[in-house]
Amino acid sequence: MEECGEGVLTGRIAESIAARMGVDPGTASTIAAAATPYVISFLREKLA
Repeated sequence: MEECGEGVLTGRIAESIAARMGVDPGTASTIAAAATPYVISFLREKLA
């Protein structure tokens, strides 16, 4: 359950950033999927 929540949160953040940059939603989702492990690692490091 934890991993699912992390993926959803990271995906929403990445899609929001991409939308503000003018990237279409499909590309934003792909970028979010690729960036998720890195963002999760960063957040765990900073919040631990």
